[in-house]
Amino acid sequence: MDDLILGFIDGSIKAQKPTVKGNTIAVESITTNDFYKPITTEGETDMRKIHKILEERGATYGDFRTGAKLAQNLKEVVRGHLYWLTFEPYKRESIETMMSKISRLVNGDSDHIDSWEDISGYSELSVRDIQRDNVTGVPDND
Repeated sequence: MDDLILGFIDGSIKAQKPTVKGNTIAVESITTNDFYKPITTEGETDMRKIHKILEERGATYGDFRTGAKLAQNLKEVVRGHLYWLTFEPYKRESIETMMSKISRLVNGDSDHIDSWEDISGYSELSVRDIQRDNVTGVPDND
């Protein structure tokens, strides 16, 4: 059992790691410092894997800080619009996620097909929800 159990308690995230010992399951509490310790997995530390992934993403999406600033600027523009808060949560999330994907294209490899497909996918999710709302006559404002 290598899964972490996360919970939001008293305004902070608490984590526990269940492990099997014989016929019992022990639960080890995890502190935030434990998240930064590299764990050896098949001769390669988790941190090395993470660094490798980050290098690959950087090559595709560009510098994270620059892309994050662009994404936040794009989101601020739409969040500041008069009608923004009248949108259902799924529409706002879809638009904000598309803004993140757009910022990756502008900041990085604009030929990265996955980003274009992701944008299309989030748009399609909203289209389906709008169609469902139109059929039921009840928008889901949760």
